[in-house]
Amino acid sequence: MKVFLTGAAGYIGGPVGSLLIKEGHEVYGLVRSEAKMEAVRQIGIQPVLGGLDDTDILKQYAKACDAVI
Repeated sequence: MKVFLTGAAGYIGGPVGSLLIKEGHEVYGLVRSEAKMEAVRQIGIQPVLGGLDDTDILKQYAKACDAVI
């Protein structure tokens, strides 16, 4: 399943994303800075640069994925 995860580099989002990857899901993770992109990439999450106010990005990934967290 394709999952779009907001807060992928956060205290909760990171472990949730890691668990989803271990379960075999394809995870796209929203991160607010380029500095955090590599950290999420290292655990297998495909980083998406943006914030919760970037409605075009949110719509794009929500439509392309099976689930949004």
